[in-house]
Amino acid sequence: MQNVEQFKDEFSFLSNFHPCCIKYNGVDWLSSEHLYQALKFDDPAIQNQIREHEFKGLKKFAHSISADFLKQEVFAGRNANGDIVLSRTWRIDVMKEVLTAKFIQHSDLLAKLRKIDGNITEGNHWHDNFFGACYCDKCRNEPKNNHLGKLLMFVRDNLFPEHEKLLIRKQEHSAITSFCEFLSGHKYRSIAKWNGLDLIGTCSDAEIASLIAEYFGIDIEIYHKENDHILQVMKRMNNGISDMEK
Repeated sequence: MQNVEQFKDEFSFLSNFHPCCIKYNGVDWLSSEHLYQALKFDDPAIQNQIREHEFKGLKKFAHSISADFLKQEVFAGRNANGDIVLSRTWRIDVMKEVLTAKFIQHSDLLAKLRKIDGNITEGNHWHDNFFGACYCDKCRNEPKNNHLGKLLMFVRDNLFPEHEKLLIRKQEHSAITSFCEFLSGHKYRSIAKWNGLDLIGTCSDAEIASLIAEYFGIDIEIYHKENDHILQVMKRMNNGISDMEK
């Protein structure tokens, strides 16, 4: 079993700073980190500044922006030291959405992610124990939440598994589907139902789809839910020009 302790070398693609174009709301982002930081704000001008910022100093720049500009659902208050506290739920939910967009659009990265069959830990030395696990002496006794590692494992294990079953047997599925379309599209041919003794009518399109799904071992309800998820993500990625480009 292969475990990942740090996002470097062959596992650098797991990092949010890995350069890979992500399309979101009709806009291209340089990395998942750029997109995640920008989603904290509603102001299109601020989003655009983050989008165009170089990788170096990106987090520092985003953190320097006044809390007054944060989305209401992002800001959770301040700690005893006066530092800004962000909503735990928002951070996890939005990071999950960002990672989903990243790996949907980059099948090569998804394939590499799925080759990791063990635990994924975002080991670091910059005191991030929320998304990662800092191993410095100062953080020795701090709880290691490792939410980024957990989210990556979630994406690895749950990103459209029913669709994957069809991808594995793509040629066979295409042949069966084409043959069914050929039969149903001809006025003198149809797919009939047989009760063991006689024909009892023709199959509807839904019944044919259900039979094909059963043959490939696909849970048709989960498959449709995955379709809805894909459509939502695609809509978000391709809904035209965003406010920041108007």
